[in-house]
Amino acid sequence: MRRTAIDSNDPIVIRKAWPADSRGIYEACIASIRAGGGTHYSPEQVEAWVQRISESSFEKKIPHLDFLVAESADSKIVGFAALNPTNRELEYIYVHPDKLKTGLGRRLIEAIEARANIRRVRRLHLVGSLNAVGFYELMGYRTDRTFVRDLNGVQIPCTMMSKEL
Repeated sequence: MRRTAIDSNDPIVIRKAWPADSRGIYEACIASIRAGGGTHYSPEQVEAWVQRISESSFEKKIPHLDFLVAESADSKIVGFAALNPTNRELEYIYVHPDKLKTGLGRRLIEAIEARANIRRVRRLHLVGSLNAVGFYELMGYRTDRTFVRDLNGVQIPCTMMSKEL
């Protein structure tokens, strides 16, 4: 994938992720969870969510997923998204809190959906946190069901969503 900005006025580029990006991905993920999770989850739930994340898990998954990062002009990872083409799932999408409401989430989803189309994925699924449901709905995803995920004894309500591409 070529490293280009979608908008010439926007210095953020979306590019293929590499295992060496795992630290930046981890940092963006944790910042996103801590900043956004508290709008719909208790501090205990946010902490359980954060404890589930590890830098090494990203490093291991990057080679096996269609994994993209959003990189700022100063080489900081400010967002990421990943497609698991095997199970047709948008496995990750996180945007650093400094870049919320800038259109970066939309750009990441559009890039993943384009890759899904290339792979002939016709219906894309995701597990969404409650704080992100409104964003996913704006992007055309619909709730299939809600459920509770148990993270080390802490109950985390989630939403299964999907979209026809």
